[in-house]
Amino acid sequence: MNKEYHSELKFSNIDKKYDKQVVFDNFNVTIPLTECTVLLGASGSGKTTLFNLISGIIKPDKGDIDLDGDIISSMNEDQLAEYRYQNIGYVFQNYNLIEYLSVYDNITFFNDDADMFASICSRLGIEKLVDKYPSELSGGEQQRVAIARVFMQRPKLILADEPSGALDNESTQKLMNLFKQLCEEFNMKMLLVTHDESLIKYAQCVCKIVNGEIIFL
Repeated sequence: MNKEYHSELKFSNIDKKYDKQVVFDNFNVTIPLTECTVLLGASGSGKTTLFNLISGIIKPDKGDIDLDGDIISSMNEDQLAEYRYQNIGYVFQNYNLIEYLSVYDNITFFNDDADMFASICSRLGIEKLVDKYPSELSGGEQQRVAIARVFMQRPKLILADEPSGALDNESTQKLMNLFKQLCEEFNMKMLLVTHDESLIKYAQCVCKIVNGEIIFL
């Protein structure tokens, strides 16, 4: 934790519970955001709740969530929608492609810069897929299209939820190396939420959620 990072995610006095189940109780932590920050956690540890709090899908019962000075937790729905559009990109486990749009239209949903589109598609090897639709793609192809879309968005922060969940070791290595290259090239930060400890080697910062608390590794 000696290295200084320019971006950070700060949780202050966060409470969150579902019915009688307490997930976070006066949760306080500052997480440095790097080209790859890995947040580890077992099933049921609270990492999905944390992911949803960061993304604004849910709100804390109490407390503040601060991303580089922007208090996400205090935004109304319209403000949050605009903030997410401008600042946060998502890589979901199920890819979340829009079925009735072509690959080209999915990728350029946020940004139709032709040079950037050509560069990213070439790096991902999906140039020949642009006229197809999601239902015509394999799972691996859909994943690469979803990755292209998030980098075309040019967000401040990419949130990746178990991106290696359906991949073998070789495919995981290729994916993580690609993430690293693209984050460096486009000056983006990534927070990767996973249970897969093999991804630690790709990270500049690693933390683990245990019993509602963050431990830095």
